[in-house]
Amino acid sequence: MKGKIKTTLLIAVLLLSTITIAIPLVSADTVEVTLLGDDGWIIGDTREDGIVDFVFGPEGALGEGSLRLATGDSSGGKATLEKLKLDGFGSLSGISASYEWYRLPGAGTGTPALKLGIDTTDPNPDTPTAIERGENNFDKILVYEPWYNEPGPDETWNLQTIDQDTGEWWLVDLTDATATEQYVTLSEWFVDCPILVDAQTKVVSIQFGVGSGNP
Repeated sequence: MKGKIKTTLLIAVLLLSTITIAIPLVSADTVEVTLLGDDGWIIGDTREDGIVDFVFGPEGALGEGSLRLATGDSSGGKATLEKLKLDGFGSLSGISASYEWYRLPGAGTGTPALKLGIDTTDPNPDTPTAIERGENNFDKILVYEPWYNEPGPDETWNLQTIDQDTGEWWLVDLTDATATEQYVTLSEWFVDCPILVDAQTKVVSIQFGVGSGNP
């Protein structure tokens, strides 16, 4: 069984197939991922009854399968696939992304979010909880959720296409543990929070996840 992940970056989820993320300075090579750990893709912040694995289908998936992200009935459940690169994938300027997702009827979980861990010159959190979740590696998280971007129907593959001016994101600032209720494009975030495009700022974590209110 093969789910594919291609880098400029990619991956397949919830079942998600074909995720392509283009970040400046990141290679555009195609990487086939069939197991957790391939090309550095690992289980990230996953809690309680969260499930992260590769499965066969559904029909129409890239290759023979896809990545499954699932949670159970617990309100604290969470499932995350992550790739971490502490020296940075590149800057946010010029970023674009696309991915397809498929939700089973009655899945009981939201649409899979794309999350970017951003390391700026602000201090990273160092609490035990932050370290346990891997959030000590960055100080901000940008979150794109299809749920807030006109999500498609269940039982079919839905394509999300995002660039600086298409698609709305919300922001979590781990420095003071605050989350915005503002959903705007990346271009608008770059104006409202200019540190995101500072010369020293870099994307160090790419995640796909469901559950626990994201992130």
